[in-house]
Amino acid sequence: MLNRKAKTKPSREELMGAVVVRNPLVKESGRREESLRLTAPLQTSGLRKLIAPRSTRSKSFELDAVGIWVWDRIADQMTVAALIRDFAAQHGVEVKEAENVLAIFLRTLLQRNLITLIRV
Repeated sequence: MLNRKAKTKPSREELMGAVVVRNPLVKESGRREESLRLTAPLQTSGLRKLIAPRSTRSKSFELDAVGIWVWDRIADQMTVAALIRDFAAQHGVEVKEAENVLAIFLRTLLQRNLITLIRV
């Protein structure tokens, strides 16, 4: 698994070959053509674990139609490179533009604990 807090950044080749995997704890709700709500568990701090060990906190996120397309493709557990190629073909953009857009979006999903990247 690629660690967000690793001291050394993975190479571009490692990132492109990594498989994007959904967090199995994420719940979907309110799916429509133009929106989807994802609810993910938040990581609990040490103090909160002591005070309320069984409480679970979560946060919801809304995806638009393009976000839904990416989320659905992630379910196929494809590599970052394959996801970029599919996105470029589907949306009629250059691969480099698709790479830039998806890099930002995937980073956001990682930070929100919605996905992880696994080295193959």
